[in-house]
Amino acid sequence: MATRLKETDVVMLGVGLVGSILGRELTKAGLEVVGLERGEPRFTVPDFQAPAMHDELRYSIRKSLMMNAAKETYTFRNSASETALSMRRIQGFLPGMRSAGWGRIVQIGTGEAINPFPTMPDYAATKAALLNLTVSLAKHLDRTGITVNTVSPGIVVTPGVREFYRLEAASRGWGQDWPAIEAGILAGILDNPTGRLGRPEEVADLVAFVTSPLAGYINGANLRIDGGSTAVV
Repeated sequence: MATRLKETDVVMLGVGLVGSILGRELTKAGLEVVGLERGEPRFTVPDFQAPAMHDELRYSIRKSLMMNAAKETYTFRNSASETALSMRRIQGFLPGMRSAGWGRIVQIGTGEAINPFPTMPDYAATKAALLNLTVSLAKHLDRTGITVNTVSPGIVVTPGVREFYRLEAASRGWGQDWPAIEAGILAGILDNPTGRLGRPEEVADLVAFVTSPLAGYINGANLRIDGGSTAVV
């Protein structure tokens, strides 16, 4: 049985900590926000911590980190004549935005897309592909009133990031005081001219701007918010 949801301003795919803060900031800006989340909770530590990610059988073959599409996929369609599409596919939202003549698609990238670390080359390559998708989709939606952009944060201090770097700090002798750990990250891992790491609220503020009418002339762009750590023009 189909369930008709009321119209909303923003649909967020994935509502973790940063997603929750994005939703809060967009709500404060006066928008109605709906968040879609599926699958089991995932955390930076231990789900994405080496050597677990190198278990090829578990992750590459059995796709352990992926949602079970047979059990957890939500689909929708705008009319009975259309094919119901997965909610995680951007094209599933295009009919409504096209008919309205207005829309904003914002993808979350990373500085690693153009400045990759020595580790996790697959992650960096995937995020680089996201930038290409942004440009291609912006061209595909030519003159529809829909803009497509990517927001690429640097290192942002979330609870998962704190936990990850506390473990790193123990191995590097930085201590457990967070200001000292943050200084160690800047000195030994990824420096930036701003002299600190980012906060989720700052990323949320940029997303709120990009989704607003004020950003109507920003399209097909990769907007870096990394304190200047990506030193390219």
